Amino acid sequence: MASSRRTSGLRRPFTFGTFPLVINQFEKLVREFSLQDSEFTPDEIKQIKVNNEAKRFEEFSEAVRIIFGSEIRTQNLKAIFRKINNESVTNVDWSELFGYVAQPDLTEALQNDDSISNNVFLVSRRSTIGEAAGDKRRRDGVKRIMYIAHNDIFVTATEKGTLCVWNSDMGLNTSCDVLESAWVTDCCNLPTLRRIAICSERSMALWDHRAKRKQQTVVQIKPIERSPRCVSHCVLDESEIHEDVLLFGDDQGYVNMMRISAKDLHMKSSEKGEASVVTVEPSKLTHKILKRKLHDDWVLKVRYYPQLKAFVSCSPCNRQSLVIVELEDKTFETAPYRSMSLFKGVNA
Repeated sequence: MASSRRTSGLRRPFTFGTFPLVINQFEKLVREFSLQDSEFTPDEIKQIKVNNEAKRFEEFSEAVRIIFGSEIRTQNLKAIFRKINNESVTNVDWSELFGYVAQPDLTEALQNDDSISNNVFLVSRRSTIGEAAGDKRRRDGVKRIMYIAHNDIFVTATEKGTLCVWNSDMGLNTSCDVLESAWVTDCCNLPTLRRIAICSERSMALWDHRAKRKQQTVVQIKPIERSPRCVSHCVLDESEIHEDVLLFGDDQGYVNMMRISAKDLHMKSSEKGEASVVTVEPSKLTHKILKRKLHDDWVLKVRYYPQLKAFVSCSPCNRQSLVIVELEDKTFETAPYRSMSLFKGVNA
């Protein structure tokens, strides 16, 4: 069986396209080792499983590790092989390879044990890649994790204003403190200006994560009229070459559009701590901040979808809980929108 298989297979990290192929390979392997589709009689199948159990387990382990990688734990392989070999079970789920075992009383266990409910696959061992606060020693929590595909990096933003850039191997490249006393609520990437936009309860900050540590600059746009709660990058056909467009929702139910050009970032700076801080008043920006009342309560999330040329915002209010605004060939303040009202609103 496994001796005739290839010695190499798909390796992690899996992608959205390759992972279904891996699952199909695993399901085919389970059917093959269960001998359910073979021409042997039940007595012959039992005899084969009993007499060749050790050899079959070695072949099964080798085949599974070719498919999923060498990090699969032996004890999980033994548990799955025991089900296949002794109980002739064919409906084995792939997640059992990573320590998750479906149990009838699992729901009750999850309700009674807080430590279990926080696990994804009930893995007994976790690995820590670093502190949320980067190289700062303080208690902090991650508010947002963002992946920038163009640079192949991960960006984390914490509640107390620490931004960290991690490489694809989850090593810390650089970190920065936005030097804002208010809590950070969200962040997004600005591809044209090559900055990270961070919104807090009082301001909008822009950070150049590519600069060296002593040359890092944080541009703070404040004071914002209302408290920003979420932010998203937006693409408009009429946008200039050296500018990015931000959409941010606030605590009064408004969705705001802020255009930031390159010349807004080049002003006299004042040194403060480890980073150079530039404070810009919203009224001095090249473009006026536009606003539009769409909800009766906080705007919890706002996201722009370039395929639809529209943005979607949601709120916990009962009326207009979810709003879709189309921006194609329309101005922000007069663009048509569709809404949905739900009891207790929409929070994601």
